[in-house]
Amino acid sequence: MKLTIGDAVAFRRPEDWTVTPDDRQEQHQTIGGVIVEDYGHVEAGDVISCTCVMSYENYSKVYNYWQARTKVKITDVTGREWDSMRVVIKEDSYVERHESFHKVKMEFWRV
Repeated sequence: MKLTIGDAVAFRRPEDWTVTPDDRQEQHQTIGGVIVEDYGHVEAGDVISCTCVMSYENYSKVYNYWQARTKVKITDVTGREWDSMRVVIKEDSYVERHESFHKVKMEFWRV
């Protein structure tokens, strides 16, 4: 399976895929012990990041989602669906000797 971002499809599997959960707990050291403040896991703050290669046509779709701040469905390579995610392009470069392809570093936010 390939990564899909709304109607866009990555050329191949992402080079990396990292899910960073928004876990709102902190540890405070005190004299003689530790106190934990725990406000739970806030799904709205979860961030997924990846780097993938896309054809120009598919990159254009992703770029437009980013520009318009459109929330889209993401389907990862395992088939897991992530609904209503905001796309954030962090970096864009061409693929050497394949100028019609883009290497894109991006994040997906649950906000």
